[in-house]
Amino acid sequence: MSVLAWRVLWLLVLTIPLENIVTLPGVGSITRLVGLMAIAAGIGALAARPRLRRPVGFHIAAILFVTWAALTLFWTADVDQSATRASTYVQVLGVALLIWQFAPDEPRQHKLMSAYVCGAAIAVLWTIVNGLTGSTAFLLTGKAGYEYEERYVISGTDPNDLGLTLALAVPLAWYLAARTSSRAARNLYQLYVPAAVVAIALTGSRGAMLALAVALLIVPLMIRQLGAARLAIMGVVSGLTAYVVYAFVPPAVLTRLSTVGEQIASGSISARSNIWSTGFEAFVQHPLLGHGTGAFAQAVYGVSTGSVDQVAHNAFLSVLVEHGLIGSIVLGLALLLVTVRIPRMERLPRVLWMVMLLTLLTGASALSWEYRKPTWFLLGLLAAHGSSAAMRPARRRLTRFESDGLALTQSPDPAFV
Repeated sequence: MSVLAWRVLWLLVLTIPLENIVTLPGVGSITRLVGLMAIAAGIGALAARPRLRRPVGFHIAAILFVTWAALTLFWTADVDQSATRASTYVQVLGVALLIWQFAPDEPRQHKLMSAYVCGAAIAVLWTIVNGLTGSTAFLLTGKAGYEYEERYVISGTDPNDLGLTLALAVPLAWYLAARTSSRAARNLYQLYVPAAVVAIALTGSRGAMLALAVALLIVPLMIRQLGAARLAIMGVVSGLTAYVVYAFVPPAVLTRLSTVGEQIASGSISARSNIWSTGFEAFVQHPLLGHGTGAFAQAVYGVSTGSVDQVAHNAFLSVLVEHGLIGSIVLGLALLLVTVRIPRMERLPRVLWMVMLLTLLTGASALSWEYRKPTWFLLGLLAAHGSSAAMRPARRRLTRFESDGLALTQSPDPAFV
């Protein structure tokens, strides 16, 4: 049963970058369906063999945050949205707990990274094909006939969400390329990076391009893993990628992307400063408890003097308005507890997760990603990977003692109860 739970978990991670491509009546996205299957399989595996890994501080704080999100149903400004959002938080928390339980070692964690990169690669190819064929997808947000002119996405996805999803796979792909012994796999992982650059440019998302710039820091930080030949090849590929972006991406999109510097200088992307100031006014009204999880739109409705988007376009502000100071502190504690594991890792994992977190935080500064599956997948994976890295020195000491001929009996993993 545990083998089934692991396989369904791997499939779930594969579908995360493709979440809204297929929707099922009465169920929702394909990722939601596979997620429910993964949770059911995990519960079944634990029922058959009740061997639980003891949760670490991150999981406890995450559970407290999700519990607080559910409690906001008692005072929320939007009961329906809060009920939906609370259910989403339970599901994404389940994903993080499943990773902790069924991917306790680095080989399995690497397989989950590979699953996410494979899903992102499918999305990259799909986006590029849309660009080649001139297919422009519609944004499914209830705005009838609203079309992204010359901005290429996958049906059912938002260009900003898609761009950040693809950018997050860049550090994972480069890290896996450095860890694999297969030349073919290494080449495929590294080829993902230039392909993702083209696809993200096609989305026309300025926030995603900023996140991509941070994600690409993984390349110089791991430059010592490349030989002279690969460095030369990388230079050629970089030049070809820049040419493809210039020649292939529509001029209107390139013009849009070129305004990133102006947007940063003005302190707002796509005039979001109005949304953020209105959101802060809403926060001041209920600073301690918040307006209720998922109730940002209703919260800003009472203080808005004009048209305001239904989302905060900033994960930190969204949590502050919806969950108040209490919920924000609890979530901040969860982030702190998972981040402190990074310095204890070896160099390559440490570089990976430093870049991953910076990329995620950069993207989340312009998107409401506090409840999104990629966010919680990465946090759950970081918690598991950090635990594996922390146990490695103990294993090395044990190996050294055994090599001296000492008769030692290995104790069970203290993380299991």
